[in-house]
Amino acid sequence: MSRHGGRILRYVVAGAVNTAVTYALYLALLRAMPYAWAYTVAFVAGIGIAYVLQSRYVFAAAASWQTFLAFPLVYVVQYVVGVVALRMLVESGLASRELAAIAVLAVTVPVGFVLSRALFARREREPAP
Repeated sequence: MSRHGGRILRYVVAGAVNTAVTYALYLALLRAMPYAWAYTVAFVAGIGIAYVLQSRYVFAAAASWQTFLAFPLVYVVQYVVGVVALRMLVESGLASRELAAIAVLAVTVPVGFVLSRALFARREREPAP
């Protein structure tokens, strides 16, 4: 597998782990708050998980304060795209509030990969095994 292909595979695996954890959190939070707030809390928690997984496992980049502080900007873009898509899906009746959060991944995952790759590209070390 090419270096780029391996990176994409690692990104997908790391994303699946992060998605499972944050989706479980989202579902739990729905019992206590409106869907948009539940999405927000789960999304923020996922940023920390994603930074660790992406810097160490996906892009094999040395963690730094620079990337740590810049990384949330990737998620600001993903959040805006995601919450707009979530609202459109739920309010239009195209998806339930439970399934809409999964549907928005079709848009937010590619956006996140491209932005994360650009962020960590300058700080890469040898690829993770």
